[in-house]
Amino acid sequence: MKKTLAGTAWCKDCQIHYYLLTDRLDHDLESYGVLVEYLGETAVCSGIAPRCRQIMELLELLQRGAVTPVTLGDVVEDWLLSDA
Repeated sequence: MKKTLAGTAWCKDCQIHYYLLTDRLDHDLESYGVLVEYLGETAVCSGIAPRCRQIMELLELLQRGAVTPVTLGDVVEDWLLSDA
């Protein structure tokens, strides 16, 4: 799995780091996810989108909202349900 820094945001004078996760599947297909790091805590949601464009939209949303690892799962769940 490849981890690429996609952006940062600030919360209480500390930086939140947002990463794009890329996992190569069979037949040159890829699956995408996100990783969020803040104050020594990390949360991962992998394999949540088949297209990079989709996950980049999610990463932008996470940055705008300064989403931390504690709430990442809830935000991703809401995002997936709203996209249905």
